Amino acid sequence: MISLHIKAISIHYIIKYKLMKKIILLVILINCSILVLKAQNTGLFGKIYSDDKEPVISATIEVKGQKKYTQPNVDGGYEISLLPGNYTIKIKAMGYEELEENVTVGEKQVRKDFSLIKKIYNLNESVVTAKSPIQNLRESAYNVVAIDAKALHNTTLDVASVLDRISGIKVRTEGGVGSGMSLSMNGFGGRHVKLFIDGVPMDGFGPQFNLNNIPIGMLERIEVYKGVVPVEFGADALGGVINLVTNDQSSTAKKMHLNASIAAGSFDTFKEEVNLSKTLKNGFTAQFNAFHTFSNNDYKVYIEPKNQKGQWYKHFNDRYNTGTGAIKLGIINKPFADRLFIGFTYGKGRKGIQHGTTMEKVFGKRHQHSETIMPSFEYAKKNLFTKGLNVRLTGNYNLGYIQNIDTVSYSYQWSG
Repeated sequence: MISLHIKAISIHYIIKYKLMKKIILLVILINCSILVLKAQNTGLFGKIYSDDKEPVISATIEVKGQKKYTQPNVDGGYEISLLPGNYTIKIKAMGYEELEENVTVGEKQVRKDFSLIKKIYNLNESVVTAKSPIQNLRESAYNVVAIDAKALHNTTLDVASVLDRISGIKVRTEGGVGSGMSLSMNGFGGRHVKLFIDGVPMDGFGPQFNLNNIPIGMLERIEVYKGVVPVEFGADALGGVINLVTNDQSSTAKKMHLNASIAAGSFDTFKEEVNLSKTLKNGFTAQFNAFHTFSNNDYKVYIEPKNQKGQWYKHFNDRYNTGTGAIKLGIINKPFADRLFIGFTYGKGRKGIQHGTTMEKVFGKRHQHSETIMPSFEYAKKNLFTKGLNVRLTGNYNLGYIQNIDTVSYSYQWSG
């Protein structure tokens, strides 16, 4: 009986000890939770403003030395947990001055609002440059020579005279002003060298548009392509391509543009040209170009007729007189068209024919009469229907003619 009682007392104390141990452990856990909750309720909160009281939501808030970061919400508000102590807060935001402030965190959360000052940028002077069409051509992948014709305006030069100065091009004329000419490029001539005006082939334009007749004042630049040429000029130009780009004041000129010149030379030679354009605010554009050339060509040549002594004779049937006028009317910079023009060109000329293939055969009244009547159409639009689709349509029809006339029954010699 005594031994059983002692055993029961021992079991009672063991149970009581275990119960006390659990109670102590529970108390410790509760105290730790209170400390953690207390620590979590310490730190900083507030808002980030700009100097004009607008919330700054793109800022980054850093606690230096703690590797703690946060960002404001859509209202500029922020919250960051910290233990009690002294800290340095660093705030960065695009377009604002960087801010650093020292703060003290106590036993409770501290409200701290920050105001950022907008950054003022002092920009250095900037120069914006754009490449001219001539620079773009010279830097292209093609073997091209670009000549700025503006520097040659108001001179007595014609297009043939300018081309003759380019390396690889040779221009040969048969006589005085208005005479026939031949052009070769790198050894190729004739149909192997293609001529264009504003990208339009010059075939069939008439004698009024010979290279030795077109004044340089009508042009903005001359493009000479040697070897491989852009696809828009065709593939049959083995020798190369010469593209004459005329003056186009329609894209920039809001006031009237007028350029006129007159020149005089030996053998009663006169050259006149007029270039006129006007663009209104609504995009309506009018352009007028005209040029005229006259020369008696009564220069002397040394002739040795058959069975006669050679001597100098004067040309008496080599007068050249031609004039051409062109007008264009249309609109520019519209939603449906960058350029839309209709034009009309009229030219008339008369050229005396002094002799045949050789100088032994002399003509006294033979002459060539020519006339050019040419309506034209032009349409251009970039990014038509879709980006990158550029359309350019040109058309012309020459109703003119050329006549060689000799109705005189008399025979002529160089002496008359």
